[in-house]
Amino acid sequence: MFLDPRTWTKGEVVEWFKWATDRYGVKDITTDKFLMNGKGLCMLNLESFLYRVPQGGDLLYGDFQRRLHMATQTTKALESYGVATSNFYFVY
Repeated sequence: MFLDPRTWTKGEVVEWFKWATDRYGVKDITTDKFLMNGKGLCMLNLESFLYRVPQGGDLLYGDFQRRLHMATQTTKALESYGVATSNFYFVY
């Protein structure tokens, strides 16, 4: 799975969504509520996640925010060393 959610394509968002709903046991939710790229997903707040996924949206939001924070911190660290950043992979 790509590390930086800000650069995810619509397909990568769907891949993350399927993984996260399985990981956290969120049931009866379809991907059509998350048909957007990573930049679009970054614009959603907790309320927006809960609107789309009333039971489990907080878990999905938390997972996404952790990924976003990790990507932001990694980018800052790499840039401080003069390393050009791109869409790095992160494997669970």
